[in-house]
Amino acid sequence: MITSLLPGRVRLRVPVNENWRITPGLENKLINETGILSAKVNPRSGSVLIEFDAVRTTVDRIERIINRNVEISLGPVSDFKVKSTGKPAGRKRAGAKTYNLLLASLLTSLSGIVFDNKKLHIRAGYLFVTLAGRHVFDFRNRIWRK
Repeated sequence: MITSLLPGRVRLRVPVNENWRITPGLENKLINETGILSAKVNPRSGSVLIEFDAVRTTVDRIERIINRNVEISLGPVSDFKVKSTGKPAGRKRAGAKTYNLLLASLLTSLSGIVFDNKKLHIRAGYLFVTLAGRHVFDFRNRIWRK
């Protein structure tokens, strides 16, 4: 996802979490591509900053290169343990559905403001606040434990 775009400079954000990671050596792969002048990759945050020659390459081409260098990481085999029920217990991405619904309702609410649709803004805002409350309730132990 592009977070910043200036002539000859683009910053992209790659969704990095326990299931996705940037492959090692992405900076070198990018620098070796035609038209890319410099690249800085932060694998922890998923931020990729690229300076490029707009005549020799395009942002779409850069995005394709980055997408080829993001991989799924299932983690070590020891993370997949058998519970007492006998079913494999793989890693879960807790709250992924709630997170996606939160984001969708927030964007819908903001689009209600932009398009001057007060009913849409209020309804989507109500859904966002409800989901945010549910999210905080579900993760209250993690939030207040520290």
